[in-house]
Amino acid sequence: MKNMLRLALIVGMLCVASVALAQQDFSYTYEDGTPIFFVTLPDNWEGEWQEKDNISILHAVPKDGADVYLSIWAVYDVDDLKMAGDAVDLMFAEFVTDVSFEDWEEMTVNGIPFTFSESAANMKDSGADAIASAAFFSPEEGEVYILMCLGTTAAYESQSETVVKIIQSIRREE
Repeated sequence: MKNMLRLALIVGMLCVASVALAQQDFSYTYEDGTPIFFVTLPDNWEGEWQEKDNISILHAVPKDGADVYLSIWAVYDVDDLKMAGDAVDLMFAEFVTDVSFEDWEEMTVNGIPFTFSESAANMKDSGADAIASAAFFSPEEGEVYILMCLGTTAAYESQSETVVKIIQSIRREE
């Protein structure tokens, strides 16, 4: 009987541990519920949706409190990259100074075209050196989404592999 209790306790602890280590999947959908794309946050990050003023935003941060922030914006009334670029500039202006996205790279992730750039910056509140990155991607024709990442240089560099994995998790199918 003791062995059964011990086994039940171990199984229960493993179940709790597996829930705690589970990745979080998020999806962007059309109003009718049809998925547009999916993104997965690793178990050491947490995410949360925000809906406001024709924008859906996934906010994501490391659970360990590292000074890094990643967001994906679905801006419903953006028809072109100029308007999307203005939205990125406004967001970064709230948190950092001296951002200069000069060189943009084209890449494809899971069949989805991305345009990506990165810039050195300075945090507004502390003056600390920072890194800001922005990407525009289009999982469906005529749809533009914005991915932004921002953090102090040390924190950004320590989380860079995870940020790349999050970006590589963006896909059209679950």
